[in-house]
Amino acid sequence: MASLLKSVALLSLLLPPTLAQEDDLGLSSGFVNLSLSNFDVQLIRDAQVLASLRPKHDAFDFLPRDLLDVRARNGQYHWGDVTYRYRQEGVTLWADGDSASRRAAIEEGTSDNEVLASSNLGNTLPDSPLDIIREWIDVDGDLGLRFRVQNIGNVSVEIGSLGFPAEFNSIFTNRHAIDMQALCSLSDPYIGLDAG
Repeated sequence: MASLLKSVALLSLLLPPTLAQEDDLGLSSGFVNLSLSNFDVQLIRDAQVLASLRPKHDAFDFLPRDLLDVRARNGQYHWGDVTYRYRQEGVTLWADGDSASRRAAIEEGTSDNEVLASSNLGNTLPDSPLDIIREWIDVDGDLGLRFRVQNIGNVSVEIGSLGFPAEFNSIFTNRHAIDMQALCSLSDPYIGLDAG
């Protein structure tokens, strides 16, 4: 019996892990579909992060929508996530916040003509004096993303870093060249003036 268990354990180490993973994003709760003049957009209902961004009347998707189920666990970043570091006045240690580290369903906010979807990220962020509201907005037919960060504490707060992950479908694994050309998009983000 012991040799059989050792064989099974060795075999499980040699086999590739299953593609299906945990659903920390809330994929099972469905999606919110939005239509802009230039794009068709899909948000994940619970997390309200971007699942799909397609040019109007085109099947091409800038995001890896076809691999969303394997990118649904905590620690996987998507458009709409935020990372930050802060410290309160008089404190020397920095505290971190990361919306992808421990996901929970967000609290939906109000929408209007400009704001397509709004959410308070408090449920998915650690307790802090920062109140962070995420808004998906219509910018002349294009999709925009805006964060409103407010100090709701009683002392001043210094922001040490602020990050907004930018995801594109540049996943080439297990794809032939013709598939990469049809499905993948490359980006060269650079915020340093005249390069990139």
